[in-house]
Amino acid sequence: MRTILLIPLFYLMSGCVSLAAETQQNMGVLSIKNNTFDIIVDIYLDKDFYKDFSLDKNNIAAQNISITNKENHWLVFNPIDPDTLRSSKGYYSKVWSPDSKYLVLPLGRFEGFAIFDSGYLQNNLKNLVTQYNGTELVPEKTFLIFSESGPALWHEFVGWEGEHTLVVKAGLGKDLKQFRYDIQKEKLSGYKYWKGRITQSRVISVDAATQE
Repeated sequence: MRTILLIPLFYLMSGCVSLAAETQQNMGVLSIKNNTFDIIVDIYLDKDFYKDFSLDKNNIAAQNISITNKENHWLVFNPIDPDTLRSSKGYYSKVWSPDSKYLVLPLGRFEGFAIFDSGYLQNNLKNLVTQYNGTELVPEKTFLIFSESGPALWHEFVGWEGEHTLVVKAGLGKDLKQFRYDIQKEKLSGYKYWKGRITQSRVISVDAATQE
């Protein structure tokens, strides 16, 4: 069952509105390119950790993230809680969906994930005036697992299933449950007693997960 709630706008943009991906690490910057849309995500690795970094691992400590197009227009992504992500190495290299249509970045260990359509990113970058390079990128959609009767849940990125199904874990302590969210179909499956909150264009939809 789905309920719809209107909420105040809490994200603001200042100044503007195949896996076809390549991953490179150079001088403390992890660059992940979406070849289909000519967009690069640069993850600036934490200097205390990046020397031991492995592309096969999800646990990446980062300081900043920027998104750039071939015209060198660039925006910055700011998580809600960067401190928990940095201290727990909450970033990962598989930020693009296998079909290249979606970008998923962490908002914080207890804040879930930001989801961007590649076309949305492409338009924002293309229309960006050079003098506004470095403007904060507004999440097009956010995704969070929550318990109606309990505290905020810890979130971990697991990976991708199929072309556009995001796989994450959420829970408390060592009790983490796995969830699958089909971004294109907006279908959530996993532990049926917790729910998914998807926020898009000031509207929240709350879905109960179907039991796997």
